[in-house]
Amino acid sequence: MTGPLWTWGDLERASAGRGDGTSPPSVSGFSIDTRSLAPGDVFVALKDQRDGHDSVTNAFAAGAAAAIVSASYLRKPGDGALLRV
Repeated sequence: MTGPLWTWGDLERASAGRGDGTSPPSVSGFSIDTRSLAPGDVFVALKDQRDGHDSVTNAFAAGAAAAIVSASYLRKPGDGALLRV
């Protein structure tokens, strides 16, 4: 694949989410696990046995382009672009 997987605007529209922060120019993939996240991916903070919101800042440290979080997520130092859903 030569182009971006998603643009930020497309992602906002598809998720009906609200952007918070400087949007990335493009998104190359998605990850729910910071151990397999590739730079440019969007980290999706799922809540199950573990709460992915606890790993959002680590995802940005690993190169995440953005994170999809719940609307109530509290931004932390080191967080980048958030898509609140």
